Amino acid sequence: MADVITSIATFEGVNEDLFIKPVFEDPAVTALGIKVVVGNNPRLAYFNTNLDKKTIEKTDCAPTYQTGIAITKKTITPVEFELSIEQCYKDFIGTLYGDSLPAGVARGELTPEITNFLLNIHNSTFRNDMVRKLFLSNTADTDTFYDSFNGVYTKLTGSSSPDAGGLSSGSITQANIEATLNTIYAAQSDLLRAIPDSEKVLWVTGNIFDAWKRWMQINIASFNNDRIINGTPDAGVTYNGIKMVPLRFVDRALAADFVTSGLTDYAYRAILTVPNNHQIVVDKSSFGDAKAWYSQDDNVYRISGTCMLAYEYGYDELNVIAGF
Repeated sequence: MADVITSIATFEGVNEDLFIKPVFEDPAVTALGIKVVVGNNPRLAYFNTNLDKKTIEKTDCAPTYQTGIAITKKTITPVEFELSIEQCYKDFIGTLYGDSLPAGVARGELTPEITNFLLNIHNSTFRNDMVRKLFLSNTADTDTFYDSFNGVYTKLTGSSSPDAGGLSSGSITQANIEATLNTIYAAQSDLLRAIPDSEKVLWVTGNIFDAWKRWMQINIASFNNDRIINGTPDAGVTYNGIKMVPLRFVDRALAADFVTSGLTDYAYRAILTVPNNHQIVVDKSSFGDAKAWYSQDDNVYRISGTCMLAYEYGYDELNVIAGF
């Protein structure tokens, strides 16, 4: 018997609202500040620097032209990913969705409740997988989940970006955490240092973030009372005016997938950078083709879609790396 696909299954006209915005407008993604570019073919990404010492005294009638900005071109090749999920119909029976399940010839029809359930699973899974792949992917990895392209850590490890050195559990003790962050801050190139701190970001694993937040609670007088009792909002944590963003999905991925001899590989990682020095390329049209349906053949709900995804960064000197 053919699959029963209702009119709501194709999500025509609302693909972006249903599949793209929930992912790329999620706080865990927007906090990164990375530029999102739409595309589905190999493309050149252009990054440019500012000019210095080009304004000169005019001594002749004709203009004296200076060499223009240095433009870096990098080829970005998106990789296609698939996300297909199925959920057995009987899983919904006897649950909070049970009362609204269509019966008889309408059995399996995609009600709004079921549609939202499938969408929430699909979107949250894609978001979590995307950010894991974004930072931890490596084409040399033996884990097929991570081997599709080179992500942030892999690319920056092979770059000439300033490296503040290795990090360990001792680096983030209350006695050492401020000195550790200062070492990262001091390793900036002249170009990065010239950019206002308010325009930069510190992407750190959650363990570094929590250690610094605790340091502030203990050592900064204005934090001692209210913020120890009520907590310190993550959005308000900075170092030298640089916003600090915890990559807790990296902590989870490292603990789950990068463990050797009982120890998590490079469990403490930090990047000081300018967010727009990094780009995610995503093909919204292909991911928007995701469809949901009920299959009578095996009594399951399914949702399936594909997405083209890639990552690239611009200039080495606009990053400082530590811990990997």
